[in-house]
Amino acid sequence: MAGAGAVLNAIHVLENGPACMLKFPKAERGGGSVWDYAATACIYHELNLPATNFGGGKLDLNRSEGTFMNHEGVFYANLRSVSGT
Repeated sequence: MAGAGAVLNAIHVLENGPACMLKFPKAERGGGSVWDYAATACIYHELNLPATNFGGGKLDLNRSEGTFMNHEGVFYANLRSVSGT
């Protein structure tokens, strides 16, 4: 999914499965802030759906170096169909 901010893209993935959202790691600052991903990762966790860094690990939501997630990227997925199967 693409075309909106981090939170809205994550919600679009939930609503339009099967779908995924990728934010590739990059050297520049930006790419959504930890508060955007903390909220949506909580929702994904409750639904037993993956919300990980780009390498499949736990999201680094307690960074002391800054609030952006550009350093590790983000992966959200919903492999369920819209009908719930």
